Amino acid sequence: MAKKLRVGDTIRGYRVTKVFGPGMMAISYAADSPSGVQVFLKQYKSPSPAVVWYPQFVEYQQELSNRVRNGKAAHYAVRLIDAFEETWGGRTYFAAYEFVADGRDLDHVLEEEREVHRRTKVAPTRDPAVWARHVTWAKVLMGAIAALHESKIIHADLKPGNAFLIKDPSLGSGYQLKLIDTDFSVLADRKAPWHGYQGYVGTDNYRSIEHMTRGAVPILASDIFTCGLILYELLVGVHPYWQEDQAEYAKRARAYDLKPPALLRVMPPPADNAEVSAILHRCLSPDPE
Repeated sequence: MAKKLRVGDTIRGYRVTKVFGPGMMAISYAADSPSGVQVFLKQYKSPSPAVVWYPQFVEYQQELSNRVRNGKAAHYAVRLIDAFEETWGGRTYFAAYEFVADGRDLDHVLEEEREVHRRTKVAPTRDPAVWARHVTWAKVLMGAIAALHESKIIHADLKPGNAFLIKDPSLGSGYQLKLIDTDFSVLADRKAPWHGYQGYVGTDNYRSIEHMTRGAVPILASDIFTCGLILYELLVGVHPYWQEDQAEYAKRARAYDLKPPALLRVMPPPADNAEVSAILHRCLSPDPE
């Protein structure tokens, strides 16, 4: 059985400097590469090299990496730097990704804003500068998803925690965005090798209709749906379906009992509030057509 790495351990020249902890599919670490560059190292629990679909998974990862590297998605998704199999208590698949430094994920940023709201009773977006940031982040997020989709990549696990924001004054938007956790993303034109063996990765309160439908496969519209949820949080100030009970979340998402929302503030021109509101409403349609 494969064993967990510890700080100071070295595997294939990668020296572990920090343990982030286990996720659903992998254990994550910060590590220094053989050349001294910091990377995000993942030690996979699934797939194990022993499973029948493992060789196809490795090939699928390379195709995902090639599409990211050779398309506009290169500006928005973390790069796969290296991938290898090594024995560490047992045969294990490892992948080294670009490390996102000096950034913060959108989930933490929004939670800090909610904490300010709880403490002061004043909505952060009453500050025009905060609202302007939200609008910018919404635009950059949609640009990132458009770039992925142009390369026929479905992220399939979009959520605020998978969107890292990095201040970059050299960009017109003022921010660079990096999408993480693309290793179980889906190619729109190729069946995922784990199909029929395990489910598709998703997160509570951010699963698309396809994630919640037996036998269904995430499609490009699945990302549009989850983008709609995030855009609601940024521009409306609430998650429209948030529930502790995920069966209730699924029920509400399928019912689509929503009206076009009122935005928190006025969108900057040439955007129009009514038009943006209608777009957000359409994003959450359970009918991908």
